[in-house]
Amino acid sequence: MLTNDDGWAAQGITTVFDALVAAGHDVTMVAPLANNSGMGGRITLGGTLAVTQPAPRKYAVDGTPSDAAEFGINTVFAGDPPDLVISGTNKGQNLASLQIHSGTVAAAATALNDGIPAIAISTGWDYADPHADPNSFPYDYTADYLLQLLDRLRATAHPGGPLLPDGVGLNVNYPYVNGGHDRARGVKVLDSGSGYADLTYAGAALPAVGGRSTYTVGADLFDSVERDADDVWFRRGYVTITPITGNYDAELAVGSAERLRNSLD
Repeated sequence: MLTNDDGWAAQGITTVFDALVAAGHDVTMVAPLANNSGMGGRITLGGTLAVTQPAPRKYAVDGTPSDAAEFGINTVFAGDPPDLVISGTNKGQNLASLQIHSGTVAAAATALNDGIPAIAISTGWDYADPHADPNSFPYDYTADYLLQLLDRLRATAHPGGPLLPDGVGLNVNYPYVNGGHDRARGVKVLDSGSGYADLTYAGAALPAVGGRSTYTVGADLFDSVERDADDVWFRRGYVTITPITGNYDAELAVGSAERLRNSLD
């Protein structure tokens, strides 16, 4: 099953869908109707949820990324769960502590909580590069790497078994190298770093009782201080892979994480 947070018609998920189908994978897309970037794990509880099928094997859910993941697993795949949920590819990287705000990562975590192996994948670009073109994301390179990763996971999994250890998913980020024209320089399996965004709000004074003020929202980005953090190697042009779970409080079982790292390195 394929989902995302940019919406079912976004270029990233369309590129991945076409690549998976061309490679012989059986794919059904269940994704948000519209862009839900930065939505995190928000989910609809109660009320109604509208769903359309704009194209064969493509369902558009008028809700959040987690809504789409839950609907796909529980309704589209009712009684016959998918062997893997892929969320992405996202327009922009989801690294370090910022990934907790990502609808892309949250959709994968939702699948993990439902007992389904999951991969969140994002296509990045260099915010610090004044010549970076946000419209030239290397989606094709990302899709090519995803196919290689799936082949590697299948080759190292137990015959007939799941692609990933129970309860463990992957957060994958493909870098923006040389303006998006070059492929990644390598692959690193790493922990999430401590990098974060300090949001700023510029505008008028706080509103008085009954009043209203408007603010311009900005962000100051701070890199991880760790030497081997995901965002550090991403900026060096490497694909970064971080094992994740569906529980913010959970730590990966040491054995499962180590086996996964060995199979991907």
